[in-house]
Amino acid sequence: YQPPDGLPLDIPAAQRLLAEAGYNTGADLGPVELLYPPRQAGVCQALARMWEDSLGVQVELRAQESKTFAEEKARQRFMIAWGNWYPDYNDPTTFLDCFATGNGNNDSGYSNPKYDELLAAAAEETDSVRRMTILQNAERLVMEEDCPVLPVLHPTELIAVGPRVIGIHPNSRLWFPFRYVSVTR
Repeated sequence: YQPPDGLPLDIPAAQRLLAEAGYNTGADLGPVELLYPPRQAGVCQALARMWEDSLGVQVELRAQESKTFAEEKARQRFMIAWGNWYPDYNDPTTFLDCFATGNGNNDSGYSNPKYDELLAAAAEETDSVRRMTILQNAERLVMEEDCPVLPVLHPTELIAVGPRVIGIHPNSRLWFPFRYVSVTR
């Protein structure tokens, strides 16, 4: 699966689009609120600074402890909110289903019948190559046209495993069933 490239960083284009939308500067938008859990303060402060410096957008940071943050997101009481997702299984739908209309993990409230139709078509497609093409088209729609999400980063974890350790197989969740792990002598 080759995901679409997504949108490039293009500050002049962003400034032009703001102006075309009737906002001469980002400050004309009024304050934009960014909801986030405290553990993401550094990243959210950096984002706010970048938006302020490059677009003139006034960003109000609103940190909420984890439980309140989750409730606010689930009730869609935010302008922009921190989000994250880890794959549950090795398929693009582990991420793409999160944007389906009515999906319980769709905290953004995104809804596009065309997107939902693409996901439904992929679910019915038995040819794996055609299925992946349909999913790429769905991802392109959500990442390059509608943009209900702004991918900023993907966390990484560094693990070190000695050459004598066998049975550890890297996976996206970094969950290792240690009953299959052993050390050779």
